[in-house]
Amino acid sequence: MRVVTRRLPISVSPDRNATDFDTAFALGASYKASLAGLDLGLGFGYQKVDEAARLYDTLIGLSVATTFGNGLQAIVNYTNMTDDSDNGADNGSHWAIGLGYTMNALTIGVNYGEFDVDDAFGADSSGYGIAVNYDLGGGLVAQLGYGGGDIDGGTYEDTFSLGVAMSF
Repeated sequence: MRVVTRRLPISVSPDRNATDFDTAFALGASYKASLAGLDLGLGFGYQKVDEAARLYDTLIGLSVATTFGNGLQAIVNYTNMTDDSDNGADNGSHWAIGLGYTMNALTIGVNYGEFDVDDAFGADSSGYGIAVNYDLGGGLVAQLGYGGGDIDGGTYEDTFSLGVAMSF
């Protein structure tokens, strides 16, 4: 069975400060299709704002996600960031990949991403995360997470979380 879904959200944010901020415009598009046990999702995002206080004026992002019939999910995304006011001195990019697996009540996810910043004052960075969720039933989920990474010329604190999420 083939199921197709398309979306095209558009957003406009008014000027927040007459001296520093201009109107922000955003456009997104997504496409989802189910094909022979494979759920495929494609996404595109565009944001434009010319603000003196903002590092990047234009962001363009692309993503691809798929869920296989066996519980495995994969996601890849890329974002290009440009600063129009400084002749491109603050341009940068971000890419990330994530993998997840669900079996019965257990879900495990891992991800990795990198920021590449062209600005001499910025720092390239990378990070990873691991999450484990176990559905206890009745809207209760036990959750465990760990994250780490590196920042050029700086220190990065590893993070750890353990808790319970409730939905009702």
